[in-house]
Amino acid sequence: MIFLAVEGASAKRARDHVGQIAAGWPVDLDDVRVVASELATNAIRHAKTEVIGVRAYSVGGVYAVEVWDADAANLPVLTEQTAVGDGGRGIAVIAELAAHVGVWCGPEGGKVVYAEWTAS
Repeated sequence: MIFLAVEGASAKRARDHVGQIAAGWPVDLDDVRVVASELATNAIRHAKTEVIGVRAYSVGGVYAVEVWDADAANLPVLTEQTAVGDGGRGIAVIAELAAHVGVWCGPEGGKVVYAEWTAS
C-alpha cells in the first residue's frame, strides 16, 4: 500500500501506481486505471482525512483496487445521476467498469472502498 497526501495530484499518483501493478492482469488496464483514479478522487474530495492509502493486488483470479481513508463515518453512496452538475458520478462510473464495488470499515479505523474484477 502506498500512502498519499490529500491533494489533487494524488489521484494521478494512485492511477499510475495501480497501473504499474495491474499491467499484467487479464482485465482491461484502462478500466483499472480509471477506477483507481475515481476511488482516490472520491477519498480526496469527500473523506475527512489527511492521507489516503492505495493498493492493488490479485488473489485466486480476483483482481482488486482498494483505497483507504480515515473517515469511517462518511461512506460512499451510489445515487441516480443526471447529465447536469459537477461530480457525483464517481461511484456510478466505478460500478460500470468493475465487476463488484464495496466498502468495509476495519478494526484499525477508517474505511476501504474497493473494486474487483475476475479474469475474463
